[in-house]
Amino acid sequence: METGEHTTDSCIAAESPRQIAGNVDNSTGNIDSAGPVVVRGDILSGFAVCATGMLEVFGNVEDAAIDVNGDVIIHQGFTGSGRGRINASGTVRVLHVRNQTIAAGKDVFVENECINATILSGGRICAPRAVVSGGKLDAMTEIEVGDLGLADDATAKIRVGHRAKVIEHLGHLDKEFVNAERQLREVKEAVYKLVKIKVDGGTLCADKEALLAKLQGAQKMLPGKIATVQAERTVLQAELQKKSDARVVVHGTIQAGAMIEVNGARKILDAAVRGAEFIAWGGVLEVRSL
Repeated sequence: METGEHTTDSCIAAESPRQIAGNVDNSTGNIDSAGPVVVRGDILSGFAVCATGMLEVFGNVEDAAIDVNGDVIIHQGFTGSGRGRINASGTVRVLHVRNQTIAAGKDVFVENECINATILSGGRICAPRAVVSGGKLDAMTEIEVGDLGLADDATAKIRVGHRAKVIEHLGHLDKEFVNAERQLREVKEAVYKLVKIKVDGGTLCADKEALLAKLQGAQKMLPGKIATVQAERTVLQAELQKKSDARVVVHGTIQAGAMIEVNGARKILDAAVRGAEFIAWGGVLEVRSL
């Protein structure tokens, strides 16, 4: 499998990796390394590998848990029953994926096929020669695949761009803002009533005194929370105004039923399409022939 600049030699130049001569299995137990790791065999089901540098696996990865602060290269496949997960802060490269989940901070490269998999990328999903059947692909900037179709009667779901996520997050913040303002009004009213009782009667019972102290603390805290939420809303509203070049490219055939979403503009194909680029234009998904 092509690994580009991500090689074991470059890893040695920076920091000598921990070498696993065979499989990660009962003989090795779970791997927890403060540096890069090279596995010459497979990573078997039920085992975990954690590394603060690059992970390179020359065999297959089964239903294993991978957590890497760096890049991941799997020269063979990542297949199993759906209990396997890769979390990587960098780029992930794999020959094929079946039923598993990959979450990468940067790009994800798939060489041959992606079947019923979930792939989440902070950059691109690049699989121009791969067959994608079923599952979900979600990337920030671009998704490029070979063929797009069905697996086990499940349609593939493709989403690229962050506009829909921003809108969703903004909706949550709007609710949080309204709730915080309502809470502040209610707290102020409750504080006023308790203070009035104290002034008129000269004292409060211990329970009401404790409640008053708690409410006065909330009264001081809530304006700061409201200001924080409002500042985040302003940032997200500005983000929505930015131009995005997000797109989906399918070089082969897209089967009917596949769902494609670009920056919130969504379409479920009612007929097969061959060789197409999908972009969002004016809130509508536009299809262009390659």
